[in-house]
Amino acid sequence: MTCLDIAQMLGLDDEVISNVEKRCAEIDFGAISSSQNKLFDPPLWQEGLQELWDYCGDDPLGMKILTIMLDCLVKTHERYKALGIPNKIFIDTMGFIPRFIAGHKAAHGVSAFVWSWWLPREISLKEFRIGEYEYEFLTDNGERRINLHIPSDADLKCGDIEAIYPFVKEYYPEYDGCEIVCDSWLLSAELKKLLSEDTTLQRAMKKHLEAGRKVGSAYGVYVRR
Repeated sequence: MTCLDIAQMLGLDDEVISNVEKRCAEIDFGAISSSQNKLFDPPLWQEGLQELWDYCGDDPLGMKILTIMLDCLVKTHERYKALGIPNKIFIDTMGFIPRFIAGHKAAHGVSAFVWSWWLPREISLKEFRIGEYEYEFLTDNGERRINLHIPSDADLKCGDIEAIYPFVKEYYPEYDGCEIVCDSWLLSAELKKLLSEDTTLQRAMKKHLEAGRKVGSAYGVYVRR
């Protein structure tokens, strides 16, 4: 499997795949392999990212760093297979890549990848999308917890936070029983002031922000049913 295979698996559009193919021919992967390996080790994420950004140089649309990271995902995919994690979870987890690239094109008229700072979480098998939510497995001063992220395309009506529990039991048993936490604007107490039965969140939020007020965020701990 190659980075182009990963690109096609994730459903990247033809324009992006063509860009990836061109960058593949330009990149000296042997010269950057040690930096790529750092993306699999959380304490070295930032160091590896900086080395790879330096290697990429002028990369305004992020296609060079995207290609390098797709190459990292070849190894990630192999690790999924070795652990027995279903390929659907791999595709769902990495699905933010085509989703965000498409969002950038819709907003700015050009395809670009500007989220390389986030991808080491997925590369190193520290974050997974299970159903509607993303779960990041964290260890802080020896304490384990699972951080819940709410993707931009999540359907909160059918999302089941507890969908993570079978996954944890099967693949990350050391996290069984750990707290699931979330720090999000969606938990902000300010939202109660913005919403009413006949007011959409979008309209209320616009009015609230135009008035110079803030929403903020809140930290929540999920209580298992």
